[in-house]
Amino acid sequence: MTQQMQNLQLTQSRKCPGGPASPSAAKRLYRNLSEKLRGSTASFEDTYFFGKTDRLRKASAMQGSDCIFEAVEQQDLDSVQILLYQFSAEELDLNTPNSQGLTPLDISIMTNNTPIAKLLLRAGGRESPHFVSVEAREALIGSLVQEAELRAADLSSQAQREGLSLEACQKDKTLKAWEWRSKLYRRMRAGFLHARAPEAPSVVRLSVSSSSSLSVNFQEPQSLNSTVITKYRGTNT
Repeated sequence: MTQQMQNLQLTQSRKCPGGPASPSAAKRLYRNLSEKLRGSTASFEDTYFFGKTDRLRKASAMQGSDCIFEAVEQQDLDSVQILLYQFSAEELDLNTPNSQGLTPLDISIMTNNTPIAKLLLRAGGRESPHFVSVEAREALIGSLVQEAELRAADLSSQAQREGLSLEACQKDKTLKAWEWRSKLYRRMRAGFLHARAPEAPSVVRLSVSSSSSLSVNFQEPQSLNSTVITKYRGTNT
């Protein structure tokens, strides 16, 4: 298992740099991640329950903090499950916004990926603190769409001018990555613009948890077309 984790770290270090991710490369990364951690039930449990050295675990977590974003962006449910199972929310920096000001939960919500969003919520995921208003969120996603489209258009123009060359091939890969990211951001913007407030919860029960706290239980509305619900806001009556 030690060799498996070392191979996993090498794979992650190659595929989790900054900048736009290649969809095909990310798919290979998470397929390898799933296979290595699922290689045998005993070895996976040994790694989870007993662990290895702190150095190895921290090094893997540093890779995972970047890879959790890629897994969510790729809507790769299996890889998100593995990362959340292997590392804690703190080790993954689950609620630390990336350079775009987004958390993994933000991305899953705006792409309306309910299974991943619920996984992140159960793990303690939160929305970005940068979004103090609806207008702030709309402005940010709009700027991300614009930047990705401009980058893609610029690289496309360069590719047409330069023709076939080694540098042009590299730029073509970057172009495809930005085109993919542009589609992601447009999908997020569409999900945000079509989001509507959910119906009120039903079967609400209030109970005393302790001398200083209350517990609220309720049933979520049965609406298959609604977006992911992250919180309900109480009202004074």
